[in-house]
Amino acid sequence: MATSYNLLVADDEYWIREKFRTIIDWSAYNITFLEPACDGEEVLQRVETEQCNILITDVNMPYVNGVELIKIIKEKYPQIVVFVVSGYDDFVYVKDSLLAGAINYLLKPISKIDLVSAVSKALEILANEEQNRIQILKASSALKDRELSALIKKEPVMFAPSIITNNSVETSGCSIMLVKIHQLHDLIEENCNDINLLSYKIKSYLSEILMDEDLLVFNYIYRHNEFIIVSEAGIDDLRRMAACIISNLEQKSNSTITVAVSEHSYSIDTLKDAYLQAVSVMMTRGFNKESCILFASKEKEATHKQMRSIINQDKENQIKYLLQSKDLNGLKKVLFEEIGFSSLEEKEWTFLEVKQVVRKLCNIILEYSMVNASTEDVDTYYELSDYIESCVEKLDTQILSVAMQSLLDEVIGVQSELYVGSIKDTVKKAVKYIDEYYAEDITLGGIASKFNVESTYFSKVFKQETGTNLVQYIANKRIEKAMEFLRDSSIKNNEAAFLVGYDDYTYFNRVFKKIVGKSPREYRKQFE
Repeated sequence: MATSYNLLVADDEYWIREKFRTIIDWSAYNITFLEPACDGEEVLQRVETEQCNILITDVNMPYVNGVELIKIIKEKYPQIVVFVVSGYDDFVYVKDSLLAGAINYLLKPISKIDLVSAVSKALEILANEEQNRIQILKASSALKDRELSALIKKEPVMFAPSIITNNSVETSGCSIMLVKIHQLHDLIEENCNDINLLSYKIKSYLSEILMDEDLLVFNYIYRHNEFIIVSEAGIDDLRRMAACIISNLEQKSNSTITVAVSEHSYSIDTLKDAYLQAVSVMMTRGFNKESCILFASKEKEATHKQMRSIINQDKENQIKYLLQSKDLNGLKKVLFEEIGFSSLEEKEWTFLEVKQVVRKLCNIILEYSMVNASTEDVDTYYELSDYIESCVEKLDTQILSVAMQSLLDEVIGVQSELYVGSIKDTVKKAVKYIDEYYAEDITLGGIASKFNVESTYFSKVFKQETGTNLVQYIANKRIEKAMEFLRDSSIKNNEAAFLVGYDDYTYFNRVFKKIVGKSPREYRKQFE
């Protein structure tokens, strides 16, 4: 059973107490928000009878002020973790509060980012005194990840700036470093498919290699392979930090690493703009397996506007004609030789160019396929299209090419030649493997290689033998398991996605809705 904690807020202003009550969904993190206290005297009365683990107190209160209260609490109840929230930024108040035993001093009006960081730090301190330490550290890590990710995912919400005295990040003039691990497979295995454990360990590792225990770093829960670091460092230090991250994390993860750095002009309370800028500059990286560091600039923004047109109108018309003619060989020649799908690295395509071309090709193919296809076939084509787009993230030309060939084969409706009986046994083995290892990073080429068969041929035979294509079978198995996890209230939606093999929650959400007919959130509500 998860460890739970009680949090008490003390402030003489009603609206401040109520803001603390609603700013975070405390129950989601096994934290009970006790009825707030109006002054220090009430706090001292209540801690004698109520088990309080974390105390958030104002400095300037009637009867017993915050500094006096902290001294008494730390003397009588040293196990309680205390931090201060105040409207005063005078150095004396800060110094006296910290010397009295507070772990943090936050300036009103409090921001969600500062509060999340402070409570997360309090949980880490409490974890040192608990037997199930790693579980509490994971919970603390998840609190920070979910709440700060929400600031990026949702529409921008402006908060007034505040001070974190034990954090090296100031409230303005910050940059964010977006660290993307393109292949999570090895790290997932190492952490037993536990996303909270993986997130905690990677964040700790980043803090360790950058030699900063108070580094503000969190895992973007909607794309589990993205970690965000907020820093006020100058460009030379940021470049050094990025190089350090790549040299260490590349080896640890056995993956390509991209570090994209936003311009040095953002507040930590407007993360969304900085994140979007970092994502934008990441799109300019080359489509190859070489790790790289990218810095946002006006020149990079101009590059986006000068994108080359890889599929012009003539080429689009040619592809449509070949589709209508069911000329599979002609299609493959255009896509893989003329456009260059099989030689993306040699042609020096950017990440964005590959994403745009893949999306355009898929749209052209889907538009053609929907004319006379059944609803079931259309769903299959869309699943394959989504899978192809997800393959782009791996920066692997071969994986992407095999996936595109599979979509073409499916749409054109090519039948495989007669096959020997032994291939049936291979298909049965593949089905058994997928049923057991559905959460692993299974690709068309990878599973064909595992069973020593040619990928395109195996994909055709798999469908003839099972009635569904390989990608669809994997998706169905994953979503079937995800539905089981979503019926467990202790497992979050993003955790369920990760447990069945999706490190991109947006992609998981899309696949889930197509197969089940409703979103993971809507599905879960049925069992609440």
